[in-house]
Amino acid sequence: MTFPMPRAPKITLPRVDYREGYGYNPRIDAYQVTGTENIDKAIDKFAEYMSTSSAWGDVALDIETKGVDDGWWQITCITAAFHTHDGVVSVLLNPLREPEHRKKLRRILDLASRTVFHNCFSGDTRFITRDGVRTLEEVSGETVEVWDGSEWRKAEARYYGASPTQRIVVFLADHPASVSHEFNATPNHRWELVDGRLVTTEKLVAGDLIKASKPDSVIDYNSDAFKHGLIFADRALYTRQPVTDGVWGFQMRLCGDKAKWVHLFDRATYPPSSNGDPVVTGKLPFNPKDLPENPDADYIANFIEGWQLFDGADFGNNRTIGTVSKDAADWLATHAPTGGWYVTGQTSTIRKSGYSNESRPFHTVVLSKGGNSNPVEWIVDSVDAPTDPVPVYCVEVPDVERFTLAEGVYTANSTFDTPPLVAHELMTLDDVNKIWDTLVLARMLNTVDRAGRSLEDLAVRYGIVPDDGIKMASVFSASGMGSASRGFSEYDIDSGTYRDGAMSDTVVTLRLLPILEQAVTSRHDASVTPVAGLIRDEAWNLICELQRVNQISLRRAARGYLTDPDFRDNYEKKTYADFKDAEDTLSAAGLEPGRGDKLIEHLYQIGQLPGDWPKTPTGKLSADKSAIKKLTELGHPLAAAHRTVADTTKILGYLEKVNDNVRHTGRLHPMIGVLGAAATGRMSVTGTELHQFPGDARGILISDTTNGWSSVDWSTIEPVTMAMCAGDDGFLEPFFNGGDLYIPVARAAGLIPPDVSDEDAAGHAGRKAAKVIILAAMYGQGKRSLAANLAAALKKEVTTDEAGDLHTKLKAAMPVTFNFMRDVQSRAELSNTVITITGRVLDEDPDAIYRAVNHFCQGSAADVLYQSTLELDRQGLSDHIHLWMHDELIVDTSVEAEVVAAMQKPPEALLRWARTKKVMLRTDANPMGGYWKAV
Repeated sequence: MTFPMPRAPKITLPRVDYREGYGYNPRIDAYQVTGTENIDKAIDKFAEYMSTSSAWGDVALDIETKGVDDGWWQITCITAAFHTHDGVVSVLLNPLREPEHRKKLRRILDLASRTVFHNCFSGDTRFITRDGVRTLEEVSGETVEVWDGSEWRKAEARYYGASPTQRIVVFLADHPASVSHEFNATPNHRWELVDGRLVTTEKLVAGDLIKASKPDSVIDYNSDAFKHGLIFADRALYTRQPVTDGVWGFQMRLCGDKAKWVHLFDRATYPPSSNGDPVVTGKLPFNPKDLPENPDADYIANFIEGWQLFDGADFGNNRTIGTVSKDAADWLATHAPTGGWYVTGQTSTIRKSGYSNESRPFHTVVLSKGGNSNPVEWIVDSVDAPTDPVPVYCVEVPDVERFTLAEGVYTANSTFDTPPLVAHELMTLDDVNKIWDTLVLARMLNTVDRAGRSLEDLAVRYGIVPDDGIKMASVFSASGMGSASRGFSEYDIDSGTYRDGAMSDTVVTLRLLPILEQAVTSRHDASVTPVAGLIRDEAWNLICELQRVNQISLRRAARGYLTDPDFRDNYEKKTYADFKDAEDTLSAAGLEPGRGDKLIEHLYQIGQLPGDWPKTPTGKLSADKSAIKKLTELGHPLAAAHRTVADTTKILGYLEKVNDNVRHTGRLHPMIGVLGAAATGRMSVTGTELHQFPGDARGILISDTTNGWSSVDWSTIEPVTMAMCAGDDGFLEPFFNGGDLYIPVARAAGLIPPDVSDEDAAGHAGRKAAKVIILAAMYGQGKRSLAANLAAALKKEVTTDEAGDLHTKLKAAMPVTFNFMRDVQSRAELSNTVITITGRVLDEDPDAIYRAVNHFCQGSAADVLYQSTLELDRQGLSDHIHLWMHDELIVDTSVEAEVVAAMQKPPEALLRWARTKKVMLRTDANPMGGYWKAV
C-alpha cells in the first residue's frame, strides 16, 4: 500500500545560468508579485512567467513571519522555489495578512533546522565545556561538549562574521553587591528568563531574571583530582622541588574529622607530636600546590570538592573558602560553575597574619549548590546601546539550542515549528498534510550518529553550499544593517540581500530533498546496497509511510493539548508533607537532599552499601536512577527518602515546563519526533518530555471530549515480536492461548517448581528471573548488569556466577529465540547493520555490536507502532490518537474498539518476517476518563 504524497505540480521553467551567485553555486533569481493578490493567482502568474522552458521542476513555498506586540504573527514574506534540472528559480510575494491569504500554502518544512542567528556573543565570551572553561573564539570551528541545562551535548562553535553587540551587566538576585558579570551579545540573541519567556538582548530590561544553570557532578573520592584538592587546601609539601622528574611528594596531618580520609593515601603514621592524628605521605605526578592546568569538568568538580572539604566553611547548601592567593580565588570563581557550584560571593579584605602579624590581602569566595530551597537567579542590571560591529561567535546545540556560560548563566535559542503557525492561522491542519520533512529522511541515514542533521550540516555534507562561513548576519552587517534582526525588520524584497536571505532556507531544503530521497532510497534498496532488504519501490513506499506518520503526529502537536492550570500547585500541596519529612530525614543523616552521589558515598563509608555495587565506566560508584532504585528495593530508609525528594522535584519540574509552554497559546504543544531516537527509530517527545512523565504527573493533560481517553497497549510487544520473527512456537503458544508469556519458559528452565500453581507462579521469583533474563538478552546486558537486575527483581544478592547459571538454564529452555538473537548479532558483526521488520536499515557501532539485538527488537516494535498508526489513518481515525507511548496509544474512548482491532491486526511487514504460521498481537484496553493517567 503506497501513500500518495503531495508532490509539486509539473511546470515549465526557463533555462538560467546558475554557475555563480552569492553564497551558493546556483544563482537565485527572484520574481516579485504584489501582496494584494491571491496566492493562487500569484503562483499562476509566476508559472506563466516561466512557461518558456521545457524543463520540469518542483515547487516549495516558505513563510517568513515576525511577531507583533499582541503576540500574534504576521506574514512578512512568502517565498517559492522552483527546482529545475539546471538550478533554482525563486519568487517572493509581498506581505499577505488578510485571512484568505493564509490558506493553500505549500511548504517543505525542516522542523529542527531553520537557520537563525540568536546564539551570538563576542569572541572572548567564556562558556562551559566538558573540557573546562573555553572562549568562543578559541574553539571556533571545533565540536565541543556543552552543558544544555540537563546533560552534556556535542555542539559546533562557529564564527558568524561581524555584528554590533550590547553590553549586559547581571548580578545575583539575592546578592546584588557581591557578584556581577558582563556579557557582550548581539541584539537579537535570546535569553531564557525565569518566568519562561524568551527575550532578545535588545528587549532585556533592568530587573529581568535570567535562568541559572550548572553541570551536575558525580564525585570520585579516589581520584587524583580529589586528592589534589585536599592537599592544595592543606598547604603541605616535603619540598619545593620534585622528588624525581615529574613526581612530587607531600605530607599532611589529618586533624579531627579530616582523619576519615586517611584510607585514600598510601602511607600513614601517628607520631607523638600529632596527638593521635594520622600524618599521611605520598607522591603525585604533579605539584599538588599548583592550581590545575587546563582541567576538564570532572577534574574541576573533584578538585573543588577536595578543596572545600579541607578549607571551606560549611553553611548547609553553601561553602565559604578563604585564601591569601588572589590567583587561587580568581581560579575558583572562574571554574566553580563548571564543577557544579554557583559563585554567590567574592570579596577581598586586609587581615593580619597569625604568624608575622603583618597585614595582607585575604580573599573569600562563597559557593552555592542552588536548588529549590536556595535558587540562584541572575538579575539584569543594565543593557548598553549597540556597539560598532565586532566578530561574533555562537554554539549550535542540536534540538535544544541551549548552552551554559562560564558564570552559570543559561542561554537559549528557539526555532520555527508547525504548532504556532497553525495556532495563529498561518497554516491550516490541511496544510500540515502537505509537509514533507527532510529531518525524517535524515534520521534514516547514519543512524549511529546522534547529531549532524541540521539543515546547515546536511547542506554542506551533500555539497549544496560551500563551507565558506558566509552567514546572513555578516551580509547584513556589510550592508550597514549591523545585525540580521535589523536587516530583516528594515529591508524588504526589493533588496537583493533580503531576497537572498529569505530564499536560502527554501532553496537549500528544496535542493536537499531529492538528494536525501535518493540517499535513503539507495540505502534501503538491495540492488544498490547489498545489506538492504527492499526493492526500490518498497524503499520509496517506506519513506512515504514515515512521512505520513510524521504528518499525523504534527497535526496532533499543532492542535495542542488541554491542561489543568491548577494541577502543579495542587500536586505541590499534596506532596509537601512527605517531601519535607524526606528532606528532614536526609538532613538529619548529614546528607544534602537531592544528592544521590552523596548518599551512595555515605553508605559506602559506613559499610551499608552492598559489596558488588555497580560502578560507572570510569570506576566511580554508580548513583544513577537504577542504582538508587536498587537501593530502595533493598529497603534502605535513606534511599527511600532520597527517592521521595528526587521524584517530587522532577515531577514539579515537568509540570512547570507544561505551564511555561501553555502560556503561549493556552494549550500544550510538544515536539513529537518520528524516528526521533535515530538508533532504533522509536518516537521521541521533546520540549515537554511526555514520554518521561510518571503517573503522578500525567493528570495535567485533559481530554477535550466528554467520553475521555483510553489506553490501548500491546502485551510484551518486544519479546513477542522477536519470538515471532524467530519462529519460537513453543515460547509463544501458551501466550497465544491467553496465558502468561514467562511462566511456561520459567518452568521449563526449572526456575518454577512443578508443584507451584499457575496462580501462585504469577508472583513467583522464577517468573521474575525469567523476564529479567529475556529482557537482558534483548538489551545486550552483560553478567554484571544481569546480576544487578536479578538482585533488584528477587530482592536478594545475586552473584555474577549465579546470574550466568540462570541465563544458561533459560537459554536451554528456549533455544529457538536465543539462536535468532545470535543470528542478529552475527549479521551485525559482518555488516555493521541491523534490518527491522519494515526494512529500515540501522547502522551499528563496531565497538558496540552487543546493542544489535536491542536495536532490532525496539526498532521492529516501533515499526509495529507506525504501521498501526497508518492502519488507523486508512480508517480515518488517526486524529483520534493523542499520544504515542512506544507500546501504547492514548486514544479517544469513543473509538477504543476500532483502535483495539487495528492494533491486534498484525502488520504485513510482521507477517513477512515471522517464521511461524500463527502471528498474533494481544492488547489491553483501559478507559482513563477525562484526563491522562497511568493504568
